[in-house]
Amino acid sequence: MFNIPNTDKKFTITNTSDVSGNIWFTKNINFDEDGYIKLSSRSVAIQTEVDDTDFDMPTAFGRTSISSFLVATADKPWVLNYTIQGLTSQEDLDTGTPGSMSFNSSGTWWQNRWYVTTNGALYYKSGSTWTNAYSTSFTSGVCHPIEVFRNRQTLVIGNGNEVKQINTSHSVSTLAQLTIPADYEVLNIKYSNNKVGIITKLSATASEQNQEAYFFVWDGVSSSASQGFPVGSDSIVQLAAYKSSWVILTRTGQILFFNGGGFTELTVLPYYASGSLPGDSANKLSAGDPMQVEGDVIYINLNNNLSRFGKYQETYMENFPCGILCYDPKVGLYHRYGASISRLRTTYVAQADVNTTTGLFTAVHSIIPETGNPAVYTYDPSNLIGGITTGTIYYVIRVTTNSFKLATTKQNAIDGVWIVPTSQGTTFNYFSFLDVKDYGISFADLRTGAIGMVSYASDVADHLIFGGEYWDYNSTNPNGVACITVPYFPNIGYFVTPKLESGNIEDSYKKGFIKYRPLDEGDSITIKIKTDELLNVPVSSPQKNNNGTIGNWTSATTFTTTASIAHIKTLVDAGTEIECEITAGGGAGQMSKITSITGTSTFTVTLADSLDGAASGSVCGFIMNNWKTLEVITSAHPKNWKEFTIGRVGLKSVKLKVILKGVGVTVEQLKVVNEAHIEAK
Repeated sequence: MFNIPNTDKKFTITNTSDVSGNIWFTKNINFDEDGYIKLSSRSVAIQTEVDDTDFDMPTAFGRTSISSFLVATADKPWVLNYTIQGLTSQEDLDTGTPGSMSFNSSGTWWQNRWYVTTNGALYYKSGSTWTNAYSTSFTSGVCHPIEVFRNRQTLVIGNGNEVKQINTSHSVSTLAQLTIPADYEVLNIKYSNNKVGIITKLSATASEQNQEAYFFVWDGVSSSASQGFPVGSDSIVQLAAYKSSWVILTRTGQILFFNGGGFTELTVLPYYASGSLPGDSANKLSAGDPMQVEGDVIYINLNNNLSRFGKYQETYMENFPCGILCYDPKVGLYHRYGASISRLRTTYVAQADVNTTTGLFTAVHSIIPETGNPAVYTYDPSNLIGGITTGTIYYVIRVTTNSFKLATTKQNAIDGVWIVPTSQGTTFNYFSFLDVKDYGISFADLRTGAIGMVSYASDVADHLIFGGEYWDYNSTNPNGVACITVPYFPNIGYFVTPKLESGNIEDSYKKGFIKYRPLDEGDSITIKIKTDELLNVPVSSPQKNNNGTIGNWTSATTFTTTASIAHIKTLVDAGTEIECEITAGGGAGQMSKITSITGTSTFTVTLADSLDGAASGSVCGFIMNNWKTLEVITSAHPKNWKEFTIGRVGLKSVKLKVILKGVGVTVEQLKVVNEAHIEAK
């Protein structure tokens, strides 16, 4: 019998193989509560480059209060606010705003002011005024990370192979300046234990040379680094202060802790053992501050466009979804949050515009999404609207672009069955609406940006804010997006077991049991099985040419593609159950059985389920794999455990995939019963 977790109630994820640990990989899963596998809260988009071309990927978040952020982006400075009244996002148009920010820009707090770098200068904001504080000898086109040298009361700024140290008057300090060899470009700088750690990549002139990038430690006193260590890679991707020292991520996929005289490996990324690499030696994979520490836990914001591998020259590996990865020393490295292009918008309804006869709400903004999308009543005054409650998911019945009714379920919304409020509430009644295009993308082929921490959990936001460049639902051109994690809104995530290997040559896998916390209406747990490893399966997009092998939706259940999936068609035609998971674009984060594939060079793929966010004219990425459904559990099941039949005889191993859908869905234990079928003698 297999028990997940083991009797010690611990989960282990090694990322080195699918035969080690008791979880192989996850997507949108939370292990914070010991002994439980919980669905993460979902992320939503709060600002995108599609909405406003002056916005681009965030490179640094500067929290100004418990609910506000100043944001350095790859284009213009931005201001984001989240309160119980909702989320607001707007360009910073205060006096003297810097206008030449880029992916090389950074930001930090110093002297109780928010500082940012541009291609040629250092700016700070005080009140409603920006000031150009320092612009001497900056090099355009290289990273300009900034960090406070806290024990020296100076600010250090990276500039190519230099680290400049300036004083509180914004002049070059009389203290030392650091110059490292011209073969290296400074990517980021972090302070810890009276020194700064500096990560590098090979410079533009040396990027194709067979050299290692270096991690430098500097005390700020001498004009040379105190220590310098090669890292076994041509680039160090990310850096954070951690446990009175530093932790780094290399392009080869190692997460290394600096122990004072070298490095201790904490864990590796899933591609580390595959021989594949992300990006190339010349370009930067991340911008700004894409690594954040919370106690012993490290959050890492990553893309996953790998060098092409396999027969069909793919770039997406199934056990390496993009987004926020979480390193927890108690568990290992796992996927916590997927980035999203689903836009969250907020508005309010005046008291007089709550109709207690017809059930119609008339909002002040024209932002109402299509019927069936979720909504939350977020404001909690003393005088609530009668008949609805805060923190509960409702579903929109769109009447006009600024008027709506509410239903208790998505199906009720589609059927036109709405709630009639019994009272009009207070002067301003606030609502949040989610335009669902995805449930978290799994594939991102360009840069990722910064991570920030939400100060307190509310009805509007609950943990992290982060950004990157992601496909939109109707374009594969990457766009800058800022995401925030939110409570209440339904999410989809899963965990996959390693191979549950036979104790003999072949075993009979009889049945399984799953224990879970009570499910709410709309929640579900789906259990799938893989019994065979098939040649060239899974297969994913993109292949060879990103634009030529994506999926193009023709309806909510059908897309076309020129990707090489003829062997998948053969399997489907022969009756093999194949799952299609959407990895990017419209419908991302959802999985459905393929019912048919037609065509030869251009294939038409038809799915069993209608996917949210999938519509004619939209695009998608996908991965196809031979997962077969065993059981679907809903709130209608009377117990908090369920037996499911496996009934497979003569197998050397099986894998299980457990898909959680809803809000806070939690699994306690998974058991698989097996016995010998063919013994080794």
